[in-house]
Amino acid sequence: MTAKHTPGPWYTDISDAMIAVRARHEERDYGGGLTVAILGQFMEPGTDETHANARLIAAAPELLAALQNLVADFDKSVITTDPMLIEARAAIAKATAKEPTP
Repeated sequence: MTAKHTPGPWYTDISDAMIAVRARHEERDYGGGLTVAILGQFMEPGTDETHANARLIAAAPELLAALQNLVADFDKSVITTDPMLIEARAAIAKATAKEPTP
């Protein structure tokens, strides 16, 4: 089961006042057009940590898809109890859970 999240690609939008992580997607409810969803805002755009956080969030859809594909390929083999695969499945579960996880 996958979570219903705003489809990627996501990108960072940097201004003097803030960094925002945004997504562009087709608007389905209003008959077409382009909608921009703001997925996160950081009010300290000048710090390396803020830029790194924004890039990580913007990469989230691609990271999740890549990890899901990797685990699916390994699950076809006989090495399905590898500790790294267990960690990967836990990360996927956390990202796709219906309820927030601590």
